[in-house]
Amino acid sequence: MKIVILTQSDDFFIPINIDAILKNSDAETVMVAVINSKGSLSNKKSYFLKGFGYVSSARYALKIVNQKFQDLLDRVFSWKIHGGIKSMKSICEKNGIPLVEISDPNDEQFLETLKSHKIDLIVSYSAPVVFKEKLLTLPEHGCINLHCSMLPNYAGLMPSFWVLHNMEKSTGATVHYMDTKIDNGKIINQQKVDLDSSDSVVDVIRKTKYVGGKLIVETIKQIANGTVEPKENNLDGKNYHSWPKEKDFKKFRENGKRFC
Repeated sequence: MKIVILTQSDDFFIPINIDAILKNSDAETVMVAVINSKGSLSNKKSYFLKGFGYVSSARYALKIVNQKFQDLLDRVFSWKIHGGIKSMKSICEKNGIPLVEISDPNDEQFLETLKSHKIDLIVSYSAPVVFKEKLLTLPEHGCINLHCSMLPNYAGLMPSFWVLHNMEKSTGATVHYMDTKIDNGKIINQQKVDLDSSDSVVDVIRKTKYVGGKLIVETIKQIANGTVEPKENNLDGKNYHSWPKEKDFKKFRENGKRFC
């Protein structure tokens, strides 16, 4: 089964999940496309700085620098230190997978590229745009998405922020079919993830992406074997969350929570 991965810029968690697909599924990953759009988190730097403050933002910036340094060493030693999982570029180069940057996966030219590969499935890891009908129906088995919450709860944007904001003791990861609405398709697999009181947003992302990566692998196997048994999502407006406002960040900090 041929798959294409659509995601956004992230060198912390997505390369690990791509590695899991390559090692544990029979799917052939023919392309990884990084979507650089207005909704991409990499284009929200000033937003995060204002919301989470200089200390958390500086701490995260240091993590990015450290990650890039580790990736550099890994590349110098032919990915023998970390196995090529410290950046999207390394994991793709190591495995001979084309890595492209696009602004809109619904673009006709990109759709033609996908058609030329005769793909069977699209896997979305936090793709920052809504998929339109032509894209959704292009692969034989449709499109699946990893959302890092227990859908239908905490659909939408930044679920890792909102579960901490609301002082939840657990969250989860969900793999679901995609339709033209955000986080609205039928649920294929999901798993609960327990939270610690000391968890930061980055900690929650790490936990849920790790569990979600394994769920994606399992889902690909089920789709290939024809054993998928999806269930209704039952999403409504009460479960959907958008970008936090200033008052939300304030409450988040008052609750002793942090980004990093």
